[in-house]
Amino acid sequence: MIGRLILKAISVLTFVCIAIVGLAVILLVGWFFLAMVFPNRMNVIGRVTDSAGRPIKAVQVRAHPLAIFDAHSENSTKPARAKAQIVFTDGDGRFRFERLIASGGVKEGMWLQEYDIIINAEGHRPEKIHLRNSCDRHMDLIKLEDIVLEEEKPDIISPKAPGFMPGVRNSIPCRMPRHLLAGFV
Repeated sequence: MIGRLILKAISVLTFVCIAIVGLAVILLVGWFFLAMVFPNRMNVIGRVTDSAGRPIKAVQVRAHPLAIFDAHSENSTKPARAKAQIVFTDGDGRFRFERLIASGGVKEGMWLQEYDIIINAEGHRPEKIHLRNSCDRHMDLIKLEDIVLEEEKPDIISPKAPGFMPGVRNSIPCRMPRHLLAGFV
């Protein structure tokens, strides 16, 4: 009788141990799957000011995703996994990007999504900042230092000068016909 109880207890404990190991394997595989399907996200905040330190409002700030480096691929890059986002600064010159894709994958298959943050303000030179989160210390919130935009100097050539090309900064008048210049602009 005691022998049967011991055998029954051993079989129950064996079943429980196998169930726990099986559940752990399922959870581990599920974690790898989720890490591949649902990438890490990050929020990015910053502030845009002029050279005097005054905030600039209604400035377009764009997060442009770059190609992803992949060591296991023949051409070592993959298309970006994110889409470009555009936000505008508020009255205090502040902007915020919500839930940008930061990284994904696990161990050797891990990838990082890098961005160029491009700031365009009328009357100021455009600014570009390269943004990359860390594999080792993934941060959910990235606070950028104040982004100072320099005032743009007016064009040297007046719009009435012959050969002036609108939209081209500091264009120099040229005597060549416009159709020959088309490939160079």
